[in-house]
Amino acid sequence: ESGNLGYQTTSTNIAAAEWQLGTPAFGTTTGAYSGTNAWDINLTNGYGVGANAELITPIYDLVGSINSYLSFRRNQLTASGDGLRVSYNVNGSGNWVVLGTVGDPDGYNWYNANALNFGAPGWEGASNGWVESRYYLQNLINLTGATFIQFRFEFVSGFNGAPNDGVSIDDLCVKQPGP
Repeated sequence: ESGNLGYQTTSTNIAAAEWQLGTPAFGTTTGAYSGTNAWDINLTNGYGVGANAELITPIYDLVGSINSYLSFRRNQLTASGDGLRVSYNVNGSGNWVVLGTVGDPDGYNWYNANALNFGAPGWEGASNGWVESRYYLQNLINLTGATFIQFRFEFVSGFNGAPNDGVSIDDLCVKQPGP
């Protein structure tokens, strides 16, 4: 709610799709989940074709964490093949890896499409309002030895099919359950 606080955004086609922080005000992605601000693809209009827009989080410290998880709310309406996926980068390696798969046991409300435009899995279509998605990180931490992690939310739109409203993200955080 209080600004971008270390997030970075990039886009291959700003005219078609750009992550913006504010109050979403277009179609089914109107409004934030909580408060007044959310990250949204084009706050006041739908997205266009041929775009790849990235929202990169600040770096999260995982030292000493147990059973941590990534949590966020998402609201979307996209054409088939267009949508959102999440990648991660551990310990500042610069190597981005897609986080999870369809039906991943570490995910909750995690991915509904095996391959969005340009390859990897993600979410496409309609969420029918705000839904929470989570990804439990402990197996990833154990596998990679991660002490720091960063996430990239990648919105993609192809060239086949009519674009739609887009995607909004709110209440993004890494949490550790209490005792």
